[in-house]
Amino acid sequence: MNANGMARGYMAKGMNEEQFLQHVLYCMETELMEREENLAIWHRWTSNRKQCQLGFVLKGELFMFDLNREIIRSLQKRSPYALDRFLWTELLKYEITVQDDHYLRTVFR
Repeated sequence: MNANGMARGYMAKGMNEEQFLQHVLYCMETELMEREENLAIWHRWTSNRKQCQLGFVLKGELFMFDLNREIIRSLQKRSPYALDRFLWTELLKYEITVQDDHYLRTVFR
């Protein structure tokens, strides 16, 4: 998957937290689908919209994360790929294998 830093920068500045998280999850799903057929990614906001629960099903295993809106906002403001980096780092703790490509090099730069 290719990554465009300038476009992502505009997205990070112009989208609210929910829209930006949705875009990041789409990018992660696209990346993971290149090598994983049995994949599901979902997210659910709490009723007060302050917490979001994320779920990743990879190779039959469920990985779950909880994020609050403030963390998402902080990462979104820090850099255009900070939220991606945070989520990928969490997934990599579970020994998820990744391929060396432009998107991931941009995320971890």
